[in-house]
Amino acid sequence: MKTNSLITMVFWMLLAAQVNAATKPIEGIHYETVDTTGDIKLAPVTEIFALGCHACHSLEQIFSRLAKRIEQPIDKVHVVYNRPTEMQASLYYTGRLMVAPDKLDAFTADLFDAMQSGGSAEVRLNEAMKIIKRYSKGDDAKTAKRNIKAIKAEVDRAKHISTAYEVNAVPSLVINSKYVVLFQAHKSEEDIASTVIALLDK
Repeated sequence: MKTNSLITMVFWMLLAAQVNAATKPIEGIHYETVDTTGDIKLAPVTEIFALGCHACHSLEQIFSRLAKRIEQPIDKVHVVYNRPTEMQASLYYTGRLMVAPDKLDAFTADLFDAMQSGGSAEVRLNEAMKIIKRYSKGDDAKTAKRNIKAIKAEVDRAKHISTAYEVNAVPSLVINSKYVVLFQAHKSEEDIASTVIALLDK
């Protein structure tokens, strides 16, 4: 009896180990590790995105649900790698510095709509400025002028992050400043959440 009990216990231990291994994210499949210079400190969960990216726009609701699943806020960094993305980043960080935190999600959603409206660059820019003015906490002209240096600093930081992480596709999800989630290996939102939670604990 004792021998049978021991064999049964070992069987269940091995089975549990296999299940645990099966659910543990695998480097190179579920995520990749990025070796940055060490001078970059991101929020524990950070989305690198672009206002002109249709996939980023369509995944906003998924990331909102993901934040609830993992019980962590998801910070945003706007990718910067050329003039259009630099302009978009400037608009985003202008609003981020001028809009009340509780209105930032709605502001970002409206800014996505403006940047993807299909109009000319001038029309989209004018619409974006109207959105910033509508959401801003005070005198938008004075506030923007006062925040010029801060806006430039945020854009420069975003450019540095984009280069350091060699961002070639957005959205990208960075965990603990060093792990980038590979979305294509995940079949559901629950799978992504499991990977993110595991990486947060690494």
